[in-house]
Amino acid sequence: MPFWGTRPELAEVIALARSGALRVETDHSPLSAAPQAFDRLRRGGVRGRVVLVPD
Repeated sequence: MPFWGTRPELAEVIALARSGALRVETDHSPLSAAPQAFDRLRRGGVRGRVVLVPD
């Protein structure tokens, strides 16, 4: 369930993503570096999202 918008709006966003009109930026970090990743988020040092990957 999304935390924003309606179902039709979600469908529009999904269609945009599938068409390539949206670009998602992700920063991958090992799970063991989660505290540093959160610090970078707090300082505004991350553009987009951080994905924590098990190490």
